[in-house]
Amino acid sequence: MNEKIGISGFDERGRGFGNELSIRFAYPGDLIEAEVTSRRKKIARLVSLIKPSDSRQTPPCKHFGMCGGCPWQGLKYEAQLKFKEGIIKELFYDCEPILPSPEEYFYRNRMDFAFGPDFSIGLKDNKNHIINIEKCWLMSEDSNSIIDRIRHFVSLNKLESYWTGIMRHVVIREGRNNKNTIVNIITSDKGVFPLEELWEQLKDAVSGISWSINLSPADRSYGDIQKTFGQDHLIESLNGIKFKVPVQSFFQTNTLQAEKLLKIIEDF
Repeated sequence: MNEKIGISGFDERGRGFGNELSIRFAYPGDLIEAEVTSRRKKIARLVSLIKPSDSRQTPPCKHFGMCGGCPWQGLKYEAQLKFKEGIIKELFYDCEPILPSPEEYFYRNRMDFAFGPDFSIGLKDNKNHIINIEKCWLMSEDSNSIIDRIRHFVSLNKLESYWTGIMRHVVIREGRNNKNTIVNIITSDKGVFPLEELWEQLKDAVSGISWSINLSPADRSYGDIQKTFGQDHLIESLNGIKFKVPVQSFFQTNTLQAEKLLKIIEDF
Protein backbone atom coordinates (compact mmCIF):
# COMPACT_ATOMS: atom_id res chain seq x y z
CA MET A 1 0.00 0.00 0.00
CA ASN A 2 1.32 3.44 -0.93
CA GLU A 3 1.98 6.17 1.62
CA LYS A 4 2.15 9.95 1.47
CA ILE A 5 5.52 10.97 2.92
CA GLY A 6 7.14 14.32 3.64
CA ILE A 7 10.91 14.12 3.25
CA SER A 8 12.60 15.75 6.23
CA GLY A 9 16.25 14.98 5.55
CA PHE A 10 18.79 12.47 4.26
CA ASP A 11 19.85 9.17 5.77
CA GLU A 12 23.50 8.13 6.12
CA ARG A 13 23.57 6.89 2.52
CA GLY A 14 22.19 10.08 0.98
CA ARG A 15 18.65 8.77 0.50
CA GLY A 16 15.61 10.89 1.30
CA PHE A 17 14.23 10.18 4.77
CA GLY A 18 10.69 10.49 6.12
CA ASN A 19 8.22 8.45 8.22
CA GLU A 20 11.24 6.38 9.31
CA LEU A 21 11.68 5.23 5.71
CA SER A 22 14.57 5.73 3.25
CA ILE A 23 13.68 6.57 -0.37
CA ARG A 24 16.18 6.95 -3.22
CA PHE A 25 15.81 10.01 -5.49
CA ALA A 26 13.74 11.84 -2.83
CA TYR A 27 15.00 15.12 -1.35
CA PRO A 28 14.30 17.22 1.77
CA GLY A 29 11.22 19.36 1.19
CA ASP A 30 9.57 16.84 -1.15
CA LEU A 31 6.06 15.58 -0.51
CA ILE A 32 5.86 12.23 -2.25
CA GLU A 33 3.81 9.12 -2.78
CA ALA A 34 5.92 6.05 -1.99
CA GLU A 35 5.54 2.30 -2.00
CA VAL A 36 6.99 0.53 1.05
CA THR A 37 9.22 -2.23 -0.32
CA SER A 38 10.61 -3.49 3.01
CA ARG A 39 9.25 -2.67 6.47
CA ARG A 40 12.10 -4.59 8.05
CA LYS A 41 14.79 -2.62 6.19
CA LYS A 42 12.69 0.58 6.32
CA ILE A 43 12.99 1.17 2.57
CA ALA A 44 10.41 2.62 0.18
CA ARG A 45 10.29 3.40 -3.54
CA LEU A 46 9.38 6.79 -4.96
CA VAL A 47 6.14 6.46 -6.95
CA SER A 48 5.27 10.08 -7.68
CA LEU A 49 5.98 13.64 -6.60
CA ILE A 50 2.98 15.31 -4.97
CA LYS A 51 4.81 18.56 -4.22
CA PRO A 52 8.49 18.90 -5.20
CA SER A 53 11.09 20.56 -3.02
CA ASP A 54 12.21 24.06 -4.03
CA SER A 55 15.72 22.57 -4.25
CA ARG A 56 14.78 20.24 -7.12
CA GLN A 57 15.94 20.62 -10.70
CA THR A 58 15.29 18.71 -13.92
CA PRO A 59 18.12 16.15 -14.25
CA PRO A 60 19.77 16.17 -17.70
CA CYS A 61 20.50 12.43 -17.82
CA LYS A 62 17.88 10.15 -19.40
CA HIS A 63 18.91 7.33 -17.04
CA PHE A 64 18.19 9.30 -13.87
CA GLY A 65 15.83 7.49 -11.54
CA MET A 66 17.13 4.07 -12.61
CA CYS A 67 20.93 4.29 -12.61
CA GLY A 68 22.50 4.54 -9.15
CA GLY A 69 25.44 6.66 -10.30
CA CYS A 70 24.01 10.14 -9.62
CA PRO A 71 21.18 9.94 -7.06
CA TRP A 72 21.44 13.68 -6.32
CA GLN A 73 21.34 14.83 -9.95
CA GLY A 74 17.76 16.05 -9.44
CA LEU A 75 18.99 18.36 -6.68
CA LYS A 76 20.36 21.84 -7.45
CA TYR A 77 24.13 21.96 -7.01
CA GLU A 78 23.93 24.81 -4.46
CA ALA A 79 21.58 22.68 -2.36
CA GLN A 80 23.92 19.68 -2.61
CA LEU A 81 26.75 21.77 -1.15
CA LYS A 82 24.49 23.08 1.63
CA PHE A 83 23.46 19.59 2.68
CA LYS A 84 27.07 18.35 2.58
CA GLU A 85 28.17 21.26 4.77
CA GLY A 86 25.45 20.23 7.22
CA ILE A 87 26.83 16.68 7.37
CA ILE A 88 30.35 17.97 8.13
CA LYS A 89 29.00 20.25 10.87
CA GLU A 90 27.19 17.31 12.47
CA LEU A 91 30.45 15.35 12.53
CA PHE A 92 32.94 18.10 13.46
CA TYR A 93 30.70 20.95 14.76
CA ASP A 94 32.15 23.36 12.23
CA CYS A 95 32.68 23.62 8.46
CA GLU A 96 34.23 26.16 6.15
CA PRO A 97 32.13 26.85 3.04
CA ILE A 98 32.67 24.08 0.51
CA LEU A 99 34.52 25.23 -2.60
CA PRO A 100 32.27 24.28 -5.54
CA SER A 101 33.55 22.39 -8.54
CA PRO A 102 34.00 24.61 -11.61
CA GLU A 103 32.21 21.90 -13.60
CA GLU A 104 28.99 20.27 -12.46
CA TYR A 105 28.95 17.73 -15.29
CA PHE A 106 31.56 15.88 -17.40
CA TYR A 107 34.17 16.47 -14.68
CA ARG A 108 35.44 12.98 -13.84
CA ASN A 109 38.76 11.73 -15.19
CA ARG A 110 37.87 8.10 -14.37
CA MET A 111 34.78 5.94 -14.71
CA ASP A 112 34.33 2.24 -13.91
CA PHE A 113 31.57 0.46 -15.83
CA ALA A 114 30.28 -3.11 -15.64
CA PHE A 115 29.46 -5.34 -18.59
CA GLY A 116 25.90 -6.65 -18.61
CA PRO A 117 23.55 -8.87 -20.61
CA ASP A 118 23.06 -8.27 -24.33
CA PHE A 119 26.52 -6.63 -24.58
CA SER A 120 25.48 -3.68 -22.42
CA ILE A 121 27.95 -1.46 -20.57
CA GLY A 122 26.89 0.73 -17.69
CA LEU A 123 26.11 1.22 -14.02
CA LYS A 124 23.77 -0.64 -11.68
CA ASP A 125 20.27 0.04 -10.44
CA ASN A 126 19.08 -0.78 -6.92
CA LYS A 127 18.52 -4.43 -7.90
CA ASN A 128 22.07 -4.88 -9.25
CA HIS A 129 20.88 -4.87 -12.87
CA ILE A 130 23.14 -3.16 -15.43
CA ILE A 131 21.68 0.00 -16.97
CA ASN A 132 23.08 0.32 -20.49
CA ILE A 133 24.44 3.89 -20.33
CA GLU A 134 24.16 5.63 -23.69
CA LYS A 135 25.64 8.88 -22.37
CA CYS A 136 27.18 9.39 -18.95
CA TRP A 137 27.11 12.98 -17.69
CA LEU A 138 30.06 12.34 -15.38
CA MET A 139 32.73 11.84 -18.05
CA SER A 140 33.72 13.68 -21.20
CA GLU A 141 32.08 13.30 -24.60
CA ASP A 142 35.31 11.75 -25.90
CA SER A 143 35.23 9.08 -23.19
CA ASN A 144 31.55 8.42 -23.90
CA SER A 145 32.46 7.84 -27.53
CA ILE A 146 35.23 5.37 -26.59
CA ILE A 147 32.88 3.38 -24.35
CA ASP A 148 30.36 3.23 -27.18
CA ARG A 149 33.03 1.83 -29.50
CA ILE A 150 33.95 -0.82 -26.90
CA ARG A 151 30.27 -1.73 -26.62
CA HIS A 152 30.15 -2.24 -30.38
CA PHE A 153 33.35 -4.33 -30.27
CA VAL A 154 32.11 -6.77 -27.59
CA SER A 155 28.79 -7.12 -29.43
CA LEU A 156 30.50 -7.79 -32.77
CA ASN A 157 32.76 -10.41 -31.16
CA LYS A 158 29.96 -11.94 -29.06
CA LEU A 159 31.90 -11.40 -25.81
CA GLU A 160 29.29 -12.09 -23.15
CA SER A 161 29.23 -10.72 -19.62
CA TYR A 162 30.15 -12.58 -16.45
CA TRP A 163 28.93 -15.24 -15.30
CA THR A 164 27.91 -16.78 -18.63
CA GLY A 165 30.84 -15.05 -20.35
CA ILE A 166 34.15 -13.47 -19.34
CA MET A 167 33.47 -9.71 -19.49
CA ARG A 168 33.43 -8.03 -16.07
CA HIS A 169 34.42 -4.34 -16.08
CA VAL A 170 35.94 -1.59 -18.18
CA VAL A 171 37.79 1.34 -16.61
CA ILE A 172 38.44 4.48 -18.65
CA ARG A 173 40.88 7.15 -17.42
CA GLU A 174 41.44 10.49 -19.08
CA GLY A 175 44.11 13.15 -18.65
CA ARG A 176 42.23 16.45 -18.74
CA ASN A 177 45.19 18.85 -18.74
CA ASN A 178 47.52 16.43 -20.56
CA LYS A 179 45.37 14.94 -23.28
CA ASN A 180 45.74 11.16 -23.09
CA THR A 181 43.29 8.34 -22.34
CA ILE A 182 43.90 4.79 -21.16
CA VAL A 183 41.52 1.84 -20.83
CA ASN A 184 41.60 -1.27 -18.63
CA ILE A 185 39.43 -4.27 -19.57
CA ILE A 186 38.75 -6.64 -16.65
CA THR A 187 37.60 -10.21 -17.32
CA SER A 188 37.36 -13.58 -15.61
CA ASP A 189 39.97 -16.27 -16.30
CA LYS A 190 37.61 -18.43 -18.39
CA GLY A 191 38.80 -17.13 -21.75
CA VAL A 192 41.27 -14.92 -23.60
CA PHE A 193 40.28 -11.35 -24.37
CA PRO A 194 41.26 -10.19 -27.92
CA LEU A 195 43.20 -7.18 -26.66
CA GLU A 196 45.29 -6.58 -29.76
CA GLU A 197 42.16 -6.47 -31.94
CA LEU A 198 40.57 -3.89 -29.68
CA TRP A 199 43.82 -1.87 -29.61
CA GLU A 200 43.79 -1.74 -33.40
CA GLN A 201 40.22 -0.44 -33.26
CA LEU A 202 40.91 2.21 -30.59
CA LYS A 203 44.52 3.38 -30.97
CA ASP A 204 43.35 6.50 -32.82
CA ALA A 205 41.48 7.53 -29.65
CA VAL A 206 43.44 6.08 -26.70
CA SER A 207 47.10 6.14 -25.63
CA GLY A 208 47.06 2.68 -24.11
CA ILE A 209 44.89 -0.31 -23.33
CA SER A 210 45.37 -3.09 -20.76
CA TRP A 211 43.70 -6.42 -20.02
CA SER A 212 43.39 -7.63 -16.43
CA ILE A 213 41.91 -10.76 -14.86
CA ASN A 214 39.89 -10.63 -11.64
CA LEU A 215 39.79 -14.08 -10.00
CA SER A 216 37.68 -12.90 -7.07
CA PRO A 217 33.89 -13.29 -7.00
CA ALA A 218 33.85 -9.76 -5.55
CA ASP A 219 32.38 -7.17 -7.88
CA ARG A 220 35.46 -4.98 -8.26
CA SER A 221 37.08 -3.31 -11.28
CA TYR A 222 40.61 -4.46 -10.49
CA GLY A 223 42.70 -7.48 -11.43
CA ASP A 224 46.07 -8.93 -12.38
CA ILE A 225 47.36 -7.22 -15.53
CA GLN A 226 47.94 -9.70 -18.35
CA LYS A 227 48.98 -7.52 -21.28
CA THR A 228 49.19 -3.89 -22.38
CA PHE A 229 49.40 -2.13 -25.74
CA GLY A 230 50.63 1.46 -25.64
CA GLN A 231 50.78 3.26 -22.28
CA ASP A 232 50.16 1.37 -19.05
CA HIS A 233 49.81 4.67 -17.21
CA LEU A 234 48.07 8.03 -17.39
CA ILE A 235 49.95 11.32 -17.62
CA GLU A 236 48.32 14.30 -15.92
CA SER A 237 49.47 17.74 -14.77
CA LEU A 238 48.10 19.61 -11.76
CA ASN A 239 49.29 23.17 -11.11
CA GLY A 240 52.42 22.55 -13.17
CA ILE A 241 53.25 19.24 -11.42
CA LYS A 242 53.30 16.25 -13.77
CA PHE A 243 51.97 12.90 -12.50
CA LYS A 244 52.48 9.42 -13.92
CA VAL A 245 49.46 7.38 -12.80
CA PRO A 246 49.58 3.57 -13.27
CA VAL A 247 46.42 2.16 -14.82
CA GLN A 248 45.10 0.61 -11.58
CA SER A 249 46.26 3.20 -9.04
CA PHE A 250 44.24 5.90 -7.27
CA PHE A 251 44.13 9.51 -8.44
CA GLN A 252 41.70 12.30 -7.55
CA THR A 253 38.81 11.91 -10.01
CA ASN A 254 37.89 15.60 -10.33
CA THR A 255 40.94 17.22 -11.92
CA LEU A 256 39.90 20.84 -11.38
CA GLN A 257 39.02 20.21 -7.71
CA ALA A 258 42.33 18.38 -7.23
CA GLU A 259 44.10 21.54 -8.42
CA LYS A 260 42.17 23.53 -5.80
CA LEU A 261 43.27 21.04 -3.13
CA LEU A 262 46.92 21.48 -4.12
CA LYS A 263 46.54 25.27 -4.02
CA ILE A 264 45.13 25.08 -0.48
CA ILE A 265 48.09 22.92 0.60
CA GLU A 266 50.46 25.39 -1.02
CA ASP A 267 48.80 28.27 0.86
CA PHE A 268 49.18 26.37 4.15
